[in-house]
Amino acid sequence: MQVLNFVVTQIFQQPAIFMALIAFIGLILQKKSFSDILKGTLKTAIGLLIMTSAAGIITNTVNPLATIFNHIYGINQVNNTGIGTNEVITKYGSVIGLVMLGAFIINILVAKFTKLKYVWLTGHLLFWMSFVWVAVLVDAGVKGAALIVFGIILMGLYITFMPALAQPFIRKITGGNTFAYGHTSTIGAVLGGYIGGLVGNKKNDTENIKISDSLDFFRDVTISTGLVMTVVYLIAVLIAGPVFVEQKISNGQNFIIYALIQGLTFGAGITILLTGVRMFIAEIVPAFRGITMKWIPNAIPALDCPMIFPYAPTAVMIGFTTSLIVGIISILILGFTGYPWVVLPAMIPFFFDGGPAGVFGNSTGGLRGAIVGGIIAGLIIIFGQAFVLPVVAHTITDFMRWAGDTDMVTLGSILGWILKIFGI
Repeated sequence: MQVLNFVVTQIFQQPAIFMALIAFIGLILQKKSFSDILKGTLKTAIGLLIMTSAAGIITNTVNPLATIFNHIYGINQVNNTGIGTNEVITKYGSVIGLVMLGAFIINILVAKFTKLKYVWLTGHLLFWMSFVWVAVLVDAGVKGAALIVFGIILMGLYITFMPALAQPFIRKITGGNTFAYGHTSTIGAVLGGYIGGLVGNKKNDTENIKISDSLDFFRDVTISTGLVMTVVYLIAVLIAGPVFVEQKISNGQNFIIYALIQGLTFGAGITILLTGVRMFIAEIVPAFRGITMKWIPNAIPALDCPMIFPYAPTAVMIGFTTSLIVGIISILILGFTGYPWVVLPAMIPFFFDGGPAGVFGNSTGGLRGAIVGGIIAGLIIIFGQAFVLPVVAHTITDFMRWAGDTDMVTLGSILGWILKIFGI
């Protein structure tokens, strides 16, 4: 069990180490020189560390918005009825580890012996989605060996079939099969791509929007992302008021200056993220070929959602902004209807689910598709949260309120309500 705990906490939950190990093995199998192995391994790790550092910057800039919106909505306290994320991890950590390991073995075997050649390499989401499956099962009263077996089956099916579901859209986005999509926002992204294609026109690509010379600065990703987030922040702090922002959020910093800095920091985070993505892709894809040639012919690595951001950065911002607006409106609707569970604005999913949904929507429906993708993601994030909270009432209501990706809230709801209705 100590070995399993080490693998889970020190390798699978450490993306840089996990992916560096994959690159190292792949380069050795290709019999590369010591210099190439060293450079490829280190640059894979460094590229991913740049990405995760940038993701941290982005998260730290969007999270305060949740507190600001809660104040605007008049939500001062949220009663989390479950035992909470930390307690679930502490109590069921070994179960989660077994689910991860069993699911990954299933994924490898399926890729080896079937036409589904997708190998899930997003290690941290391998952990968090396993965590969600286990929490939903525990909440329904599933125990012992059944908890482990059902968890492995559910997670094994998930990491095997979800990349396959997204791959037709990834081909449109990237122009090839270099990598697959391994993120827990797949349902929102795929629906965005499908419905976006029905209502939009892919010829009107967001990256080719005609802009007058006076607004040409919008083509610069750093400027456009920073500017959009600055506007969002300014609107939010003006509504919330200087007293609340300066006392509860900005530690005394002027609320306007705080909004400006947060918005520009977001733009910096996006720029750093894209830099890391380019470095990581340049190293992991050639290295992974060693594994495919030796062990799993024609295997395709399923990677994290930022991999698609460089292909349509404008669509990312459109998807994020649209999902945020729709999400805020959806929370108001739930409040007006008297829904008994408090639903919060999940800022992290708004970006990391809404952004990809915008890219998927753009790949099939252009600008209109990107907007539709964001709308769909926003609806799923909030209404999915509303539906999943009752079926995780004794476990992870806290987690679902701030980190519930579209796959987590959708599949968690479906499984939880089936178990609840049929009394399994």
